[in-house]
Amino acid sequence: MSEESYGPPGPSVPGPTAPPTQRYLLRPRNGAGVAALVLGILGLVTGILALALGVFLTVRVGTFFERHTTDFNNLSRCLNNASTNQERTDCADRFINDINNR
Repeated sequence: MSEESYGPPGPSVPGPTAPPTQRYLLRPRNGAGVAALVLGILGLVTGILALALGVFLTVRVGTFFERHTTDFNNLSRCLNNASTNQERTDCADRFINDINNR
């Protein structure tokens, strides 16, 4: 009887006994790990920038309203006392001038 061979000699599936080059060349590399790392870093940087922008805008808007509290109060009083459209327009113009001059 003769022995029949159904494939090349050696392991048919690369395993720990296969040469290192064969093990690494046949392993699938789809880049999912690299993509996850890049997207994770991008998300972290975007989150930090969004947080910094939120803090910056909160401080700027808060400072603006604190600095112009008197101007807003004057506008409110002026509009409450105005009875015509011309008086309301004058109140708005005075408010804009007050804001721009401080």
